[in-house]
Amino acid sequence: MKLAEMDNGGWLDDDDPLTDEEKAFLDARLEDIEKHPEKCLPWSGAEARLEARFGE
Repeated sequence: MKLAEMDNGGWLDDDDPLTDEEKAFLDARLEDIEKHPEKCLPWSGAEARLEARFGE
């Protein structure tokens, strides 16, 4: 499961676990990103777009 691979950093909180639906959604998104990396926007680009739209 991709989600479990991402948790090496411990970002999943034991006292606020994700639902099975949330896990399935995240796994599907990760699979789509791996299949279609051209659809992804690096954080620097996303940040620039957000700053242009909302300022600061």
